[in-house]
Amino acid sequence: MKILVVDDSKTSRVVLETFLKKEGHEVTSATNGMDALQMLREYKTFHLIFLDMYMPEMDGLGFLMALRNERIVGPYIIFLTAEKDQDKINKLLYLGKEVRLIDYILKPYSKEIILEKVKMVIQKKGDDSVCSQDALNKMKNITSFKR
Repeated sequence: MKILVVDDSKTSRVVLETFLKKEGHEVTSATNGMDALQMLREYKTFHLIFLDMYMPEMDGLGFLMALRNERIVGPYIIFLTAEKDQDKINKLLYLGKEVRLIDYILKPYSKEIILEKVKMVIQKKGDDSVCSQDALNKMKNITSFKR
């Protein structure tokens, strides 16, 4: 499976790449949402994106909104976050449903959790669910999450 890892932390990128490559996946990485968006515009061949929530230049929510605005729907997306506020996480999952945001992983994470989520995506292929118009309207008013 082709996987894109988007995280401003080099350590996090290397750890994820190592986990995933050992399992036979093809892994590409980006340091922020802007770089990831450019990769999707050029290639659009990823099956899964692991996306950090808080990054410079373009955070995770900004990335999701850009996908929505450009109507890029394809890879499944799983957020990586240290965010503990469940209300923020639930809101983000709801708003990101249209662009295939399907789950999140709390940092720090283990290899087992990462591989479990990859397995979930492999089983989930073909799900074309879309969020409601109400969620789209709410998304227009949000620009980013602040810590």
